[in-house]
Amino acid sequence: MDHSKDTTAILMEAFDVNRTGVMLWDPDDVLLYINKETQELISSLGGKLDVGIKFSEFTQSLFDSKTFTLEHYEKRNEIRKLARETGNSQELTILSPMGSWVQVRDTPVSNGYILQFNTDISEVKKVELELAENKQRYSATMEALSGFAYEWDAETDQILFSEDVKKLNLPANLIASETSKQILDLMHPDDVDHYLLEIQKHLKNETQGFVSEYRIPSDEGEWCWFLQRGRGIRNDSGRVSKMYGLIQDIHYEKIESDKLKLADSRLDELLAEDFWQSGRQSLEAILEGQYWEAILGGNSGRQCWEAMQGGNLGRQCGETILGDNSGSNAGGNLGCNSGGNSGCDPGQRLSVDDCC
Repeated sequence: MDHSKDTTAILMEAFDVNRTGVMLWDPDDVLLYINKETQELISSLGGKLDVGIKFSEFTQSLFDSKTFTLEHYEKRNEIRKLARETGNSQELTILSPMGSWVQVRDTPVSNGYILQFNTDISEVKKVELELAENKQRYSATMEALSGFAYEWDAETDQILFSEDVKKLNLPANLIASETSKQILDLMHPDDVDHYLLEIQKHLKNETQGFVSEYRIPSDEGEWCWFLQRGRGIRNDSGRVSKMYGLIQDIHYEKIESDKLKLADSRLDELLAEDFWQSGRQSLEAILEGQYWEAILGGNSGRQCWEAMQGGNLGRQCGETILGDNSGSNAGGNLGCNSGGNSGCDPGQRLSVDDCC
């Protein structure tokens, strides 16, 4: 009994319920078969698709309906040609006007026939685009932080850095490190013990994460500050098998922080008891007239100070110091010294009333 016709009918039915579009082209690129999924899709896009249509007419109809751009049209013809010439499957991903992503694959079969599969990969493409956007945001964040991600294998001590490490101006020896031991060898001796202590505490599950600041020499030999954070992934036995985290360049922030600490320290010194004691003594000396005595000498200073407190400050102070009214040149009416009475003879001894 010949079951070939039954088998063919079953295959055709299977193709019709399949969510992947299926088309069969003969060696002359004439359409022999199209399943229900593809027929509905092409019709919704305005394309022309009937059994017996030639491939060139089919692609032209998609271009005319603006389902294909010129680039899509040329690329679609190109992959069909390559599939026939090489005998290998060729793929093309197209964004349709409806917003769906379709993957077209030409697969050569025996005797020059080609099976064409049209698969809606919109969900897959959506995930890919989200991952690409997340990667872009991640790279921008790392660049803004002057940092890069790392993965450390606790069992082999191998350490891997993210690709964006190459974009940062970091010491070449740090970027070239392949194990945590190599980073330890670069580290400032004063920072090693604290680093080892913190990582051991996290490995023993005493802390939720690992955090440590340390110095590594730049390519010019200057010690630069870095901040390393990480969190371990534990296996079934509770041991850390891998650690993921971030290494961040904090040299500028560290230097500025040290400057602020130094300024705070100096301020604390100024605000100490000795400062206030000396300041209080200076203030008392001024208020008691000692300051003026020290500057002007003898009783003149104290008398000037007392005169300044008694009113008509400038004239009385000048008279007290110089002994008579000629002291008005030192105060009272400030215009005296700057030509307030142009009739005064600078060489003549005049009274206050004559000059001012």
